[in-house]
Amino acid sequence: MSLQRQFYLIARNLDRVDDDIRHRLLDVSPKLFELAADIAQFPPSLQPEFREIIAILTEVQPIFSSRRNTSILFDREGLGSVGRKTATNLAQRILSLANEFKEKEEE
Repeated sequence: MSLQRQFYLIARNLDRVDDDIRHRLLDVSPKLFELAADIAQFPPSLQPEFREIIAILTEVQPIFSSRRNTSILFDREGLGSVGRKTATNLAQRILSLANEFKEKEEE
């Protein structure tokens, strides 16, 4: 499967509305980290955005992988609204990048 197709499918997983975006973001993070190893296959114009997304994903990873609530996405302030907003914004950036990547591949 092509890198572009893999990235697009990962991004589509973030577009579901059936559960908490914070959990979905943490679920797809390992797959995105794997794709980051092949960043040279991304179009050069999209690489800086992808690097920034990976940097943010690294920051929001749980301190203990077995306890998701140790991620800064599960903050106590505002009953988690700050973490949800951060996760939603990051997911939107990933979806936008996937769509842009798809368009560039089709050119």
